[in-house]
Amino acid sequence: MNMALQERNFKKSSNNKAQNSLAAGRQFPTHVGRVLEELGIRSIPAYSAQAKGRIERAFRTLQDRLIAELKLNKIKDMEKANLWIESTFIKRYNKRFAIKPQNQQTTFRAITREEVYKMVSFAYEATVENDNCVRLGGLIIDIPPGKNNQGYARQRVFVRQHLDGCWSVWLKDKIIAKHPATELREPIRQWKYRTTNSKQGLRNIKSAVQVYISSKPAPSTKGHFPFVVKGTY
Repeated sequence: MNMALQERNFKKSSNNKAQNSLAAGRQFPTHVGRVLEELGIRSIPAYSAQAKGRIERAFRTLQDRLIAELKLNKIKDMEKANLWIESTFIKRYNKRFAIKPQNQQTTFRAITREEVYKMVSFAYEATVENDNCVRLGGLIIDIPPGKNNQGYARQRVFVRQHLDGCWSVWLKDKIIAKHPATELREPIRQWKYRTTNSKQGLRNIKSAVQVYISSKPAPSTKGHFPFVVKGTY
């Protein structure tokens, strides 16, 4: 399945030099971009003026006309607005603007509530420390021993905060720990670089990982969105 989006909505941009380095590494997506990847949805960025125009026209209709119609119908709360949109606005909008596709075979696939709960979340890659804990800023998640008292020290894991605030820790497709709900807030992160020296005496960034810290980091002089070989979302 494909989805057309404005680039800034799902990719973290950088300068042209960094974009030319894509072949050597990976530019991590935003949370939205990662969710689309996990759901198997290919994001198509709107680079051309025509593509951006189509998106902006749709946004203008929804942001201008929809708000005006809600006001005309004296709808002031979200519950009534959602009911009116589903019962009236969407049908009328599709009748006027929808175009029949050349291929009417659906590309949607069924997805379970469990998959939605897992994938539609905030996710962070981290390393389990020697005490079998994962630290994300000030949050400490203790991972219980696995089968045969197995530990997970130095394992790269995926830590998810779900939309209800609860946390889960994943090793590949296996959940290995949970943590009670906390406030939905991005943990403070800072880049840690691994560099190599070139023949010209210049330092080249070989890879970078994100380190989670409990206090606010100093501003980075290397920009906010460096390219990495292996790191974290």
